[in-house]
Amino acid sequence: MDENRKRNRQIIQLRAKERASQKEQDEAWNILQRLKRKERYEDLWLKRRQDYARSHAYQMETLNCGIELLEKYGWAISNKERNRFQHSLNGNYIPFDLAERLPPVIMRYLTMYHWSDEIQRVQMACDNLDAFARINFLSIIKN
Repeated sequence: MDENRKRNRQIIQLRAKERASQKEQDEAWNILQRLKRKERYEDLWLKRRQDYARSHAYQMETLNCGIELLEKYGWAISNKERNRFQHSLNGNYIPFDLAERLPPVIMRYLTMYHWSDEIQRVQMACDNLDAFARINFLSIIKN
């Protein structure tokens, strides 16, 4: 009887150790999977950043070439070059040293593209005001 209890106790202890060991293995596996997911996420994030940087560098290069072509030939450049140039303008920050070299036509286009909503609101407000109120309104906007 004592041997039976002793053997049962040993079996119970062995099973408890196996369960603890299995829990540790499961936890180690989960940690490993989390690290792999984190590494994959960081790799994707890095790749996206590199793609964005490469795309932005290409857009800036296109913008520089477009400005040089416009300075040299004006709007007589090919449609393909003009489209590439206009695409490089859209949605990109344009450094001041490049912007001041742009022809007035393009500066006007950029201004209208960037401020079009505000310009339309001001125009509608001015259309609905009489002369004196319009002057006051525009002076408030200016300041």
